[in-house]
Amino acid sequence: MKQIFLYTSLAVMALAVTTTGAAPERCDGTVQLTSQSNFQVRQAGRQTFVQFDFTGLHDICLADRSVVTGIVEGHLVQRISANGDFSLTFDEVLSYNGGTLGYRGEGSLTGAIGRAT
Repeated sequence: MKQIFLYTSLAVMALAVTTTGAAPERCDGTVQLTSQSNFQVRQAGRQTFVQFDFTGLHDICLADRSVVTGIVEGHLVQRISANGDFSLTFDEVLSYNGGTLGYRGEGSLTGAIGRAT
């Protein structure tokens, strides 16, 4: 019986801890590319592919709500179609204060040419 009470108490405490956390807060930042290398452009039918390696500076929001700047390096690939479709992917490693964080991002637009946004 003591074990059941202990497990139930732990479960309730875990639930209380996970449900009382504050909502994420907005933290704006920027990425500034400081160099590009291995720049390549190629055509494949009606699509253009651009890719390059990059280094730069990236704002990082810390748990204490301070914003610091880390160093970022990675590789970006973008695809542009004749009809305006656009996509990009990038892989980067962010370094700050002796630690690193790997990140993969992607985005796309459909039919972007000739449309006001």
